[in-house]
Amino acid sequence: MRAMQRGHFTGTTDFYHRRRGGCFDDKFGFRAPIVFSAQSGGNISDDGGAAITARGVCWSTLANPTIADNKTEDGTGTGSFSSVLNGLTPDTTYYLRSYATNETGTFYGDEQTFTTGVFNGDLDILVWADEFDYEGLPSSENWNFEIGNGEWGWGNGERQYYTRENANVSNGILSITAKKEDYRGSQYTSTRLNTLNKFDFTHGRVEVRAKLPAAKGTWPAIWMLGSDYLTNTWPRCGEIDIMEQKGQYKNTVLGTTHWYANGNASYSRNKNLPTSTTEFHVYAMEWTTTQIKMFVDDQHYYTITLNDTMPFDSDFFIILNVAVGGTLGGTNIEADLESSMEVDYVRVYQ
Repeated sequence: MRAMQRGHFTGTTDFYHRRRGGCFDDKFGFRAPIVFSAQSGGNISDDGGAAITARGVCWSTLANPTIADNKTEDGTGTGSFSSVLNGLTPDTTYYLRSYATNETGTFYGDEQTFTTGVFNGDLDILVWADEFDYEGLPSSENWNFEIGNGEWGWGNGERQYYTRENANVSNGILSITAKKEDYRGSQYTSTRLNTLNKFDFTHGRVEVRAKLPAAKGTWPAIWMLGSDYLTNTWPRCGEIDIMEQKGQYKNTVLGTTHWYANGNASYSRNKNLPTSTTEFHVYAMEWTTTQIKMFVDDQHYYTITLNDTMPFDSDFFIILNVAVGGTLGGTNIEADLESSMEVDYVRVYQ
């Protein structure tokens, strides 16, 4: 196979950032770590060149960035792809180029520039996201796997053993599958993902577009926990449940907050949602210094007013999981269980 020569690679480098409502502009706000979403593409001329083994976007504050500066890795081969750039700083000009690597070296596409703006706190600037526009396991840049059956079933009498193998990203969707199988002393397996130390934040709007598992006995959850939970133990660290669903009530979802007040204090509200397991819905939470609000498909159904005794003025991280049985999953578990929560995207705005 003839090697790809310099000049046979052509790359296009486009960029945008996403505001809520689909508006776009070239300057965007900041709260560390800011996210910048770039769409890029590369093509190899049809000359029998060597196959592309890596591709993505590289960027720097200096012109002509290379993969030695900062880079994303977005698959192999030709065609279009998208990238997410993390860790940018405010009021800074960046240069970015698409790149492609094969056995002969790395080649670069055209250069673009953009300038970050200043964070305004209006909850409309995208600061972190996983669009699941890749294949395989959830991105290790974004997610940690929690493995095992936890202490007393993760504190809730849950019956599953969490593994890496029960999560998969394909065709733009993250699937977390709970299934009946004997594994290391447990009768069920599933997956639990979190963003601890990869993305922790204080205040913002979280949006997760998801379809929930239909099987009885499954307990899907999209939630957040205080990042200091190891030293400031639950419920003192605080918990925000953006969406949970009880194992026997598949037509309803609920939002809850937990905090410490002479023990576990909580406030919860239900939302009727008959299509939760057959259609995708957007589960959202807005968190400010004074309130936490929750929404389903932009329908507001939950508000709690915060005060200085509550632990909601410090960093939290995001958790996605499907439990089996336990406090909310219940004891009536579907025979031959195999059921998935499907997630289209997770986005955080500030």
